[in-house]
Amino acid sequence: MKKEAENQGVSVNALLSTILSRYVSFGRFHERFSALSVSRQSFRLLLEALEEDKIVEIAKSFASTQIKSTLRMTGRKMNLETFFWFIKEVLAKPYCGWYDYDYHRKKDAEVFHLRHDLGMAVSVYLTELFRYFSESISDYIIEIEPMQDAVTILIRPQPKNTQYLQY
Repeated sequence: MKKEAENQGVSVNALLSTILSRYVSFGRFHERFSALSVSRQSFRLLLEALEEDKIVEIAKSFASTQIKSTLRMTGRKMNLETFFWFIKEVLAKPYCGWYDYDYHRKKDAEVFHLRHDLGMAVSVYLTELFRYFSESISDYIIEIEPMQDAVTILIRPQPKNTQYLQY
């Protein structure tokens, strides 16, 4: 543990805190998913071999079964707080490592900009996962824009709801 902490340039306590935080947030459920570890490059190549409509179909199928199951297993509801959790803690680095993200809170919107090096096919896949969430969150307008190596998510309250939630 001491050697790994030195390699990361942190104290042993900080490393333990990070490990425990990841475990409490999502790691304790990960073992039950029967997840398969695959390199980022392999995942990218697999998705790039598919037509866009097939990527969309796979993402929708995954979202409607696995994401729903994950939320039930973790005791979460489909709401904005869970949407933020999924973006920040489930798929982001350091846990699953799909992307790094920037978050900006503006006067009229909240914005996530997800950066990755996995290509447009992965951006399309992520977009469909996030659309699954956005369709269930009726108090907010959620716009998702896929780009080469990035996805931007803009979240604005519906006109009747002018108060933001902080997560």
